This record gives sequence, structure tokens and C-alpha cells, in this order.
Amino acid sequence: MTVEHVLLNCPKWSTEREELIHPLCTTDIKEILTSKKGSKAAIRMIQQQRLQGSSGNQEEEEDRMEEEDRMEEEDRMEEEDRMEEEDRMEEEDRMEEEDRMEEEDRMEEEDRMEEEDRMEEEDRMEEEDRMEEEDRMEEEDRMEEEDRMEEEDRMEEEDRMEEEDRMEEEDRMEEEDRMEEEDRMEEEDRTEEEGGGRREMKKGGLYE
Repeated sequence: MTVEHVLLNCPKWSTEREELIHPLCTTDIKEILTSKKGSKAAIRMIQQQRLQGSSGNQEEEEDRMEEEDRMEEEDRMEEEDRMEEEDRMEEEDRMEEEDRMEEEDRMEEEDRMEEEDRMEEEDRMEEEDRMEEEDRMEEEDRMEEEDRMEEEDRMEEEDRMEEEDRMEEEDRMEEEDRMEEEDRMEEEDRTEEEGGGRREMKKGGLYE
């Protein structure tokens, strides 16, 4: 197996091919191979040496160079396709990340709005409870005031009636005292009249 055969059929360099080719290579080819410029540069070196050594094989060399150019074009196109695929995948990843972030933002906004609604509802209910409590306390105060006023009126009425009863009792007692006094005076007058009649009768000899 010649160096040209190995390099042309195995254009991508490897350690195994290096071990196979080195014993058959010229110094210039070995320098190219070991300098990591790749097998394609070595192929070109071989092709140049062969063209210089034998013009009868020119057609074959041209075919090989065309094949090499074709392979290089294929490699270039493969590399372009690979890079395009990488770019496409990166773009997909970027768009997915954008979508994910937008979804996160949307969910955060929903959560924020829900929290705002919840807090507003809590505030509304607290305000309703506060107003209801105020109304209840006002109603209690109003009823207490009504009860107090009713109690005052009741006590005033009781006092008025007691005062009326007391005055009536005083009037009754005064009337009784007056009547008793009148009776007493009438009795005294009657007694005096009776006493006077006896004296007259005594003077007239009616009494022994």
C-alpha cells in the first residue's frame, strides 16, 4: 500500500494512519503530517511530487485533484450544513427560552393580579364588616338611649303619680281634720246650747 493510496482513501487524519504512513513518507510529507495541517496538505504535496516526476500520469493526477476538490467541497458543504443546523438549533433554543420566559412572565402577572384581587376582596369585606359593626353599635346605642329615656319617663310618671297620691292623701287628711274640727265645734256648740238650756230651766224651777 502506497502513501498516496492511504492518504487519498483516508483523507481525515488519525493516529492509526500516521503509524501506517510514516515509514513510507518523505521528510516533507512527514513534516506536514506531524505539523497537524491535515492529510489534505500531504495529499497535495504527494500530487505535486508525482507531477514533477512523471508527466505521463498527469491525467490521473488531475482526476485525483478533481476528486480531492469534490471531497473538499463536500466537506465544506457538510460543514455549512452542520453550522446551519447548529444555528437553527440555537435559534430554536433561543425561541423556546423566550417562550418560556414569556410564559413565566405571564404566569407571574396572573399571580400578581390574582393576589391584588384577593387583597382588594379582603379589604372590601373588612370594610363591610367594619361598617356593619358601626351600624350595630349605633343601633345598640340608639336602643339604649331609647330605653334610658323610657325609664326616665316611667320614673317621672311614677314620681308624678306618687306626688298626686300624696297630695290627694294630704287633701283627704285635711278634709278629715276639717270635718272632725267641724264636728267637734258642732258638738261643742250643741253641748253649750244644752248646758244653757239646763241653766234656764233651773232658774225657772223646772229642776228640783
